Amino acid sequence: HDAVVAATNPAAPGGGALVVVSAGNSQSSAPPCPAGYPEVMAVAAVGPAGTRSDYSNYGPWISLAAPGGETAAPDATYWVYSSVCNFAVYPSPCVPRQARLPGTSMAAPHVAGIAALLLAQNPGLTAAQLRSRLESFATPTDPSQQLGAGIVNARNALTQSAGPTRQLYARAIDATTGAIVATVPANGGVYTITGLPAGSYYVAGGEDESGDGIIGLPDRRYALVGSAAAPTAVTVTASLGALATVTLSDPLEVEPNDFATSATPLFLEGSVRGTLSGSDQVDWYRVPIPASAVYSFETAGWFGDRCSFALDLNTTLELLDSGQASVATSVDINAPTNDFCSRITATLAAGTYYLRVTRGDFFGFGPHSGRYALWVRAGP
Repeated sequence: HDAVVAATNPAAPGGGALVVVSAGNSQSSAPPCPAGYPEVMAVAAVGPAGTRSDYSNYGPWISLAAPGGETAAPDATYWVYSSVCNFAVYPSPCVPRQARLPGTSMAAPHVAGIAALLLAQNPGLTAAQLRSRLESFATPTDPSQQLGAGIVNARNALTQSAGPTRQLYARAIDATTGAIVATVPANGGVYTITGLPAGSYYVAGGEDESGDGIIGLPDRRYALVGSAAAPTAVTVTASLGALATVTLSDPLEVEPNDFATSATPLFLEGSVRGTLSGSDQVDWYRVPIPASAVYSFETAGWFGDRCSFALDLNTTLELLDSGQASVATSVDINAPTNDFCSRITATLAAGTYYLRVTRGDFFGFGPHSGRYALWVRAGP
């Protein structure tokens, strides 16, 4: 403790350092040495779902959490890559390499690394200012997790903001063909879509990110008037127009959707989040295709994982026509490069199609339970 006090004391020779330490892997709330000292930043570990890792220590003495991997997986897929060196062979030089490991020892370097990024941006920051910046701009977690200020967030800490800017948009979708007719800004939550021919339309609302003008992507709030299972068509007349109100939310599947007859509707340039576990082994979605063109259908993780290790769920994706005949199937995008999500790109004629998502085998350990995001878009 005397050494920690000396290192963190700004008045001491060579002092004023930010000391970042691993919280420990004992599943305990008892603070170990040196993580329990108030002068240090104790870092707990979270897994790919953003919740406390099964082994991580926790408690009111924790400063932050960071990715440390999860040991509950049947192999090292949920672990964290890091540079390692076998110092047991000292004094002979060892060969640095990378390895996949779990632990709060994997989590603490995330925090130290982001502190280094902040110092590179502003070398004049004191240790106290560094600590305040890291904790103030962390991503909050459930207080019951006892993970301090939350999960360290490099982007937020560097920009001193809580997240990217978001703009509201409203979208009109032809209720007959599924074609996107118009997408307009909804400043202050108010929108007007002009020039629509008389007819029936589904109305969707969504948020873009950092001014990119794109709504409907996974990780972005998006919703339809009515419900996800039964969106409400709005009738527009030449004389009266129409009025529609939509409340944004995370787009979720609606169970039961285990068969084509109960498929959840999904429209172009939109996405949905689903879960497969226990006896629920398959989800169905109904997609109207408005015109002959190239379309893509892709699964991803709930938290923006664009099909790297498919940590949320190892999916199998199948595209079927209106008669439920198989058109294409994707098990893995590219297994040799660890792309275990699914993607189908096909040239389709106009009509109604179905998507069937099945939970796949978890690398030889049986069916994988978990979550996925399904994204439908025009083009490759």
